[in-house]
Amino acid sequence: MAYRKTPLVKANAKAKREAIIQATIGAIAREGLHGLTTDQIAEKAEVSAGLLYRYFPDRNEMIAIAMAQILAEHTAAIRASESFADGPIDLVAAIIVLYDFFKEPPLVSALFATPLYREGIRDELAGIIKRAALLSSKERKTAAAATLGILEAIHGEFGSGPKAASIAVAFSLRAIGVPNAAINRAIDRFSMQA
Repeated sequence: MAYRKTPLVKANAKAKREAIIQATIGAIAREGLHGLTTDQIAEKAEVSAGLLYRYFPDRNEMIAIAMAQILAEHTAAIRASESFADGPIDLVAAIIVLYDFFKEPPLVSALFATPLYREGIRDELAGIIKRAALLSSKERKTAAAATLGILEAIHGEFGSGPKAASIAVAFSLRAIGVPNAAINRAIDRFSMQA
C-alpha cells in the first residue's frame, strides 16, 4: 500500500517550507547574499541544514524563492497605494512605499543585485509611468530603471527614513522630466491622501 500524505502532514510541510523561506529572507537581511550560508538559514529556521535540502535543491533556489516572495510583497504594496487618478501621485506613492521597505542595508543590496527583483519592480514602475503619460513608450523602462538606480544611490548615501524617501521621490520625478512645481503638487496631494 502506497503512503499517502495526510492533510496534517501536507500542512506541516507547507509551514516548514514557509519558515525556511522566511529564515532565508531574515538571513539575507542580516548577512547579505555574499556571506549567506545554508547553516545560517538552518539556524534561523531552527532546523538542521540537511532538512533544508528536503524542501529545496540548493541555496540558490532558497534565495530565488525568497526574492520572488519579496518582489510579490513589494509589488502588492505598491499596487495597494495607487489611486489610479493621478499618475505623478501614484509614482510618489509607489516610491515612498517601496522606499519604506529599504531598511536593512544587506537586504537592500541583495534586492538591487537580484535581476528578478530589479526587473519586476522596474516593470511595475514603468506601468505607473505609462499611466501618468509622462514619457514615450521607449523611454518608460529606461526611466523606471533610472528610478531604481536613484533609489539605490539615495539609500546608499542617506539610508532609510522619511527624509531620504522624500529626496528619492524628488530626484526620481526630476529624472523622468516632471517639473518641480508638479513634483511639489504631487507630494502635497499625496501627503493629504496618506
